[in-house]
Amino acid sequence: MANGIMWLEANANNGLTDPCTSRHLAALLQGITKKPILFRHAHAPNEMAYHLRRAKAKSWPVVYITAHGEPGRMLLDRWTRLDELARILGPSLQGRALHCSSCLLMKNRKAAEAFRVATGLRLLSGFAEVVPWIDCSAFELMLMELLTFMRKPFLLRRSIQRTMPSLAKQLAWVMLG
Repeated sequence: MANGIMWLEANANNGLTDPCTSRHLAALLQGITKKPILFRHAHAPNEMAYHLRRAKAKSWPVVYITAHGEPGRMLLDRWTRLDELARILGPSLQGRALHCSSCLLMKNRKAAEAFRVATGLRLLSGFAEVVPWIDCSAFELMLMELLTFMRKPFLLRRSIQRTMPSLAKQLAWVMLG
């Protein structure tokens, strides 16, 4: 069992030469945690579904998606509502933990919770406001490390509240599940 992170990037088009790529963050996290990271570009919902179906949940229980966001929608190949994304992804997220590195996505909590339930996620997290990139990256490094070994959402929430409560609040971090 790999017990790693499936890392899906939707917005960077030029790989490592794109200044907005999250690949550097993924490489840093892999160096720190020694956990495997499966990095894929997925610009469309169907591409995400393809990669998620191929990477079994047992081996890749944590999923990280980076995409621009608005309340209840992500910018993939076009603005995609969470309910539409849930229909396309189907059960490929069943039992997994998903963190969406998307500004404002979690501001529409009703849409986010409906997405979590429809996809069978055990945990969904993200941000309800526009977040500064550096602060967000620091928070996500710690969050993703915690997600690789904490299976129960209440333990993760408690750990975040104990270790970085002010940063979580500043970033308007939301966790459902």
